[in-house]
Amino acid sequence: MNDSLIDLLQADHRKLENFYTQLRKERESGDVDEANCENLFLRLRAMAISHSKAEEMALYSLFSDADEKEEKELKRHSLEGYEKHQLVDRLLSDIEDLEVDDDQWQVKLAVMTELLDHHIKEEEKEFFPEVKKVLEQEELEDLGALYVQQQREIYKIEMTDGPATFYEGSIFQF
Repeated sequence: MNDSLIDLLQADHRKLENFYTQLRKERESGDVDEANCENLFLRLRAMAISHSKAEEMALYSLFSDADEKEEKELKRHSLEGYEKHQLVDRLLSDIEDLEVDDDQWQVKLAVMTELLDHHIKEEEKEFFPEVKKVLEQEELEDLGALYVQQQREIYKIEMTDGPATFYEGSIFQF
């Protein structure tokens, strides 16, 4: 039995939250370890990109062209998710181009984490429950396997500092 796509996405949401919480704390501490900040940021970036692209392929693509009346809300959530992912990608790119000690680095990180917090809450409270109503458990498990496969491939492309760590259907652990 595979993990459900929804379970995997929620687990990855917790990991993303953990990454950016650690990063904010490190940056806000009086004695900033720039190397640690850069390492945490690279891990956050790889996680965010592999998560969002795999989520788009495994979930959003199912509903982005929906025409049936009962799937209109799922279509809206999918299209909105694509847009939010693009904003996060842009902010990640902007942050990557800045030095850790640049004030804009922290400002952009704060904006990005606020966007992610809102996006995660909205997905988990509104979108995922609706998805569970229209997809069977077996479909969610098949999509979970697709998500993990896609995430692994994307992560390999995004991460240049070494091999991914895989465990229990996900590639990120602490």
